[in-house]
Amino acid sequence: MVCVLVAVHILLVFTARWISGHWLLFIFFFFSLVILPGYLASSILFPRARIYYTLLSSLVLGTAQIFILLVIFSVLDLDIYYLSLLVPVLTLSLAFYLYRGSFSGFDLPQNKPLSPTVIMIMLAVVILISVLTLGIGDALFYTGDAQDHMAYIRAITWSHRAFPEQFIYQDGGQLTKDIRRGLMHSVWGTVNLLTCKTDVSEVWPLISWIGSLFLLLAIFCLGMQLFGSQAISILGVVLYIFFFQRGLAGHHMITAAYGFYFGKIYLYAFMVFAVLYIRDRRPGSILMASAASFGAIGTHVSYMMIIPFFVFSLIIAELLRTDGKSRLPILARTVP
Repeated sequence: MVCVLVAVHILLVFTARWISGHWLLFIFFFFSLVILPGYLASSILFPRARIYYTLLSSLVLGTAQIFILLVIFSVLDLDIYYLSLLVPVLTLSLAFYLYRGSFSGFDLPQNKPLSPTVIMIMLAVVILISVLTLGIGDALFYTGDAQDHMAYIRAITWSHRAFPEQFIYQDGGQLTKDIRRGLMHSVWGTVNLLTCKTDVSEVWPLISWIGSLFLLLAIFCLGMQLFGSQAISILGVVLYIFFFQRGLAGHHMITAAYGFYFGKIYLYAFMVFAVLYIRDRRPGSILMASAASFGAIGTHVSYMMIIPFFVFSLIIAELLRTDGKSRLPILARTVP
């Protein structure tokens, strides 16, 4: 199956200019460049994980690998178009190791099958998010940042560079180094480049759709790790949709394509695996936490401050929890 998908990817790379379906091409190339290699890597690390953990891990690991490649291409000043040929090689290598390797992988706690009720609620959430992001879409207010983000992604598309020096109409030099623009912009520019279309406004709602769905998935997985309850986890998803930042009136789903909002996916994924590492001390957990932190910081530089703050808080909480447990036997003997 992987060989078939890689073959379709190569075929579309050379024929996309004659295909009019911009949305379909964009989704497929995002899948083939990010999700597919990430899925294979996730299957190697966590072969027995449920679908919700696998999807989140696929995005995290797929993002980490393409971020690394984009950094290398930027340092060497290479055309990012050739990522379309390099990533399939890595994908096939991962597939070969998955089917031939002897690594047994790691188990995840709270790895429970979804109940029918939770599945139905999740399907309703997917429909709602699709209506909000694809049906209503970003209003593109002149006070917002959407136009600026789209223009920068378009510059990546036509320049074939991960960090184009020329932006919009003039040579910007250091002025193009905006903290709102990170490696995720380069990913979108690369994906759009392979569609052979330069217009970004047409696929802008798709980015918010992808971001919203994975963000809610990350919230669900975080709830599973913290509480071990599907009911609490899905409640967290519903509360986020309807009450976070004024709920539906706050447009936080429609603007999920913005760098900071998209980076929250990796922040929550980092929380999932950081908590897991505190509890099990397994190398798979710290690897995932590292990949998620790289994804967050690479998407928006502000997470360089947010993640250390969370790590510090987590360490303090764990010390208090451990110290409290060590005092329990004493309390049992001294308190009537």
